[in-house]
Amino acid sequence: LTLAAVVVANFHTLSGYVRLAYKGDVGSKAYYTRLSRAHIASNPDNHSIILLGDSILYKVPFNSLKTCPVHNYAISGETSQLLKKRIGMLPMNPTSDVLILIGVNDLGINRPPQQIVKDILSIIRDIRPQVASVTLAKVLPTSGLVRDNTQIQKLNALIDKKATAQNIAVVDFTPALVAEFLSPSQFTSDGIHLTSEAYRVVKSDLLAHFPHCDETTDAATASR
Repeated sequence: LTLAAVVVANFHTLSGYVRLAYKGDVGSKAYYTRLSRAHIASNPDNHSIILLGDSILYKVPFNSLKTCPVHNYAISGETSQLLKKRIGMLPMNPTSDVLILIGVNDLGINRPPQQIVKDILSIIRDIRPQVASVTLAKVLPTSGLVRDNTQIQKLNALIDKKATAQNIAVVDFTPALVAEFLSPSQFTSDGIHLTSEAYRVVKSDLLAHFPHCDETTDAATASR
């Protein structure tokens, strides 16, 4: 399928909340198509961290983790179903590590956690042979007004279960965020999207998860 065919056939899975919550064309079909085309035409650097997910990763305010470039394939409004449709068209790099954080928009359109995780596992199966490693991030809690945190907990429990069974690395940013800010109302700008201070905590957690990025360039290359 062409990119245009994928978008037209599957864009209806985005919720009305996602399409209406942003200004301009963000969340529109044109926006999704434009970013998808840019991603397909890109080329991740060696030893980069490739981000796959929704607005939580799309809005990260950094383009590197010390020695590791960050290559961002995330799109605001992305769902696991839409990412699954385009994953085969995204260029990967055998020296890169992939971070996936997705699912909150799926919950916004009432997709069951079991189906979300099924899509995520399909995505991981597709890309695992093409990259150095894949890490799955747990979905972050919200203020409770825009998403049901009970459903997020169910999704994260299922992520833990399936990831353990399939030897998939998992990272959870929530403990560090709660330790720093106490509640989602304090580490989000609108109940769901992270503040710049929260991204500082996320970056610190990522450096701990990818320690090779904290080495000198020569040492990091030799260790891979």
